[in-house]
Amino acid sequence: MTAYVDADILYSFDGDWGFDPDYDFTSRFLRDRRSFTQDIRWLGTRVLERPGDWNGIIGTYFLRVDENNDQLDLYAGESYRDIVSRYQADTLALYGSLERQLAPRWRLTAGTRVERRDTRYRDSDGADLEPGETMFGGNLSLEWLPSADRLGYLSLSRGYKGGGFNIGSVVPEERRRFDPELLYNLELGLKLCDGSGRWRSTWSIFYMRRDAQQVSTSAQLDPADPLTFIYLTDNAARGENLGLESSLEVRLAERWLIGATAGLLRTRFIDYQALDLNLTGRAQAHAPAHQFSLSLDYRHPVGWFARADAQKVAEFFFSDSHDQRSSAYTVLNARAGYAAGRWQVSLWVRNALDERYAQRGFFFGNEPPDFPDRLYVQLADPRQLGLSFSLQTR
Repeated sequence: MTAYVDADILYSFDGDWGFDPDYDFTSRFLRDRRSFTQDIRWLGTRVLERPGDWNGIIGTYFLRVDENNDQLDLYAGESYRDIVSRYQADTLALYGSLERQLAPRWRLTAGTRVERRDTRYRDSDGADLEPGETMFGGNLSLEWLPSADRLGYLSLSRGYKGGGFNIGSVVPEERRRFDPELLYNLELGLKLCDGSGRWRSTWSIFYMRRDAQQVSTSAQLDPADPLTFIYLTDNAARGENLGLESSLEVRLAERWLIGATAGLLRTRFIDYQALDLNLTGRAQAHAPAHQFSLSLDYRHPVGWFARADAQKVAEFFFSDSHDQRSSAYTVLNARAGYAAGRWQVSLWVRNALDERYAQRGFFFGNEPPDFPDRLYVQLADPRQLGLSFSLQTR
């Protein structure tokens, strides 16, 4: 599999939200990003039936990224700060997975991935960094299949997220670079269904341990200059997540299907200080303590169909740089239509009740003359109506 992307991007915005005519800031980014990826893999196609049967995947992956950024900050139409930067990265990875039937009811899966990344960052302010990192991940999973309608599993995995750079003209030199993150995950799960297909259910409980956890923070370095409000990726000391997920689908009748999902999540930072805020023991951002959903699906043999689903999400912290929270919200979506052969038409509505809720929140001072800290939120989409048509050509 081969992919190539060449993107020229212009991004600009009005930096000031006040009404003072002498408070006029704008910023402009010109970005040229090119990437090339090559993935070559060998896939086994054997069906595991008897003890000793095995299957596998072996592959190699290469990625090259070359990105140029030109940032220009303007006050009253005049340039007062700019920076030109270039980022390059080469990534080479080897990976593999082996699946083996141990016994009639037991199956073992083991996988690994080794990745080497070499990067270089330089800019017109004199920064010249060339870090390299070798990362390792893998997984080990044991499955128990006592019958065709039951499956239990226990898995242990180690994942990673590569490091990188915070790009911008006002990013402090000591916070220009951030390190890789490591994630250890232990999960126990169960999948059930009945032989007639009337219902099916899944359950899983997991524990995650995150080392050098990457977190997104924000700060305004100069209260009188809104363009010094910056986003930064930092490394927390450690973090942990504990969660429970479940789902249930029940066929009420030949044409009716009802479904429900539930998710419980507890997250916390371990020994993390963000600027002047001590987040040790606090929940992580965008991690609601619970989420629930309920859906109802109708399908007629002639081709008519309809579906409605509701999702309820608990409150969560907006950011790891302040303690402002969202409000809990419930969203209702619906779709109805007709399908025949290779074509389908449907009328849909998202956020049918026009729920007004915030997706992101920012807490800082941006309004003269006193620049008080205030919460600014980015609202989610309001009610949307649409008509969709699809056709399969073969």
